[in-house]
Amino acid sequence: MRSLRSSNVLQYEDTVREILYKHQDLTVVQKKILIVDDQIFNVDAILIILGMVLKVDVDVVCEKACSGEDALKKVIANVEENEEEFCSYSLILMDCNMPLMDGYEATDKIRQILFNKGLLQPIIVAVTGHTENLYI
Repeated sequence: MRSLRSSNVLQYEDTVREILYKHQDLTVVQKKILIVDDQIFNVDAILIILGMVLKVDVDVVCEKACSGEDALKKVIANVEENEEEFCSYSLILMDCNMPLMDGYEATDKIRQILFNKGLLQPIIVAVTGHTENLYI
């Protein structure tokens, strides 16, 4: 009998395999990372980590948005550029707390738009500097 921990790890591995399988038809140029944050310092820090540590070609792969509203517009524009067939953003790094539209609302709207079009959902990772229980 498997332990709960090993069962969770296997489920996680299966989920990662499924995501990779669904994204395998996209070429490297089509796979993009959208970084969403209202603080340019945080965007720069993420770009440095992606470029230096993970060896991502950030000039080719990464795009930036300065608010949840901006991220939503970029996702919609990207889907339209791809003739409503797919969204190039396979990963969105989303700040939680931003003016105008926060990361939670932007994530909900992005998910709903892509779901309504029957498109593959990107991985959306919450990014925050907050450690208070209110924010996590």
